[in-house]
Amino acid sequence: MKRKILASVSFFIVLGMSALGAQSSTLEDLGFAPGREGFRREANGIVFIVNPNPQITPMNIGVLGQLLRTVESFELIQTETVTVTLREADSTAAVRIRALSLGEDEVNGVPLLPEGLIFRFQDAPYYDFSMVVDSLRLRLRGQYFSEEELVAKMGRVLVSPTEYLLSQDSEYVFRLMQEIASQNTILQADLQEAVATLQASLSQNEFDLAQAKEELRILRDGLILFNTRGVFGSWNDFDRQVADRLVAWRSENPTATRKEAEDWLKAQSLEASGKLVQAILVAYFNQIE
Repeated sequence: MKRKILASVSFFIVLGMSALGAQSSTLEDLGFAPGREGFRREANGIVFIVNPNPQITPMNIGVLGQLLRTVESFELIQTETVTVTLREADSTAAVRIRALSLGEDEVNGVPLLPEGLIFRFQDAPYYDFSMVVDSLRLRLRGQYFSEEELVAKMGRVLVSPTEYLLSQDSEYVFRLMQEIASQNTILQADLQEAVATLQASLSQNEFDLAQAKEELRILRDGLILFNTRGVFGSWNDFDRQVADRLVAWRSENPTATRKEAEDWLKAQSLEASGKLVQAILVAYFNQIE
């Protein structure tokens, strides 16, 4: 572990030009062979590719050599391929992941990284890539220090994507949340008006009871769907059976809080996000916490 930490730390130390030249001076020195797609090297199950027409400088050779050692030392990130573009000022490396577990629940992180990991090298290595969580495309940027630090950050983003988004662009998200809250208020008012109309119609025998219940259910489903939209307006369907069981339980426990409802769902091994639980309580019981 000490050896791995030292390798990660040395990755962003600016090396002297003479030290770089003393180790390697060409791609062939690093084990690369020319081919149709550029220069290729395969070691420890990882394929390294340097794109055609690389700009070979002592600094780039040194950075590339350290990149090889760093990627091959990864323990948490299982790498498939590394594609490198060498330029004089801003070289980049695209790392395609074979396997990666994030968070305490060991969630598969590969589908969350559609472009893999992107590193940029200037005076030090930086990561700059996107994670897709709950239909949100989140950009992760920062200076690379170690594999453990980067994987831990991705785990935190997975657990709280909205919180991460707020920390990156709070003004934009605040305006968006205000707009959604305003629309939500209008929709709830429309729902209450529709419910009152339906109830009046029932008392006057203008609608069949089954039809009225179905229309009410559709309105409630619409409110639930609206209140569980993603931050950028994406629609997420929900499990009606879970919703029906929660409504039946809440009807028998009229003083239950949202937290108690979430605990009951967990005890029944039923999956429902906190946002969905709140939306159901609002739609069926006008319970706002």
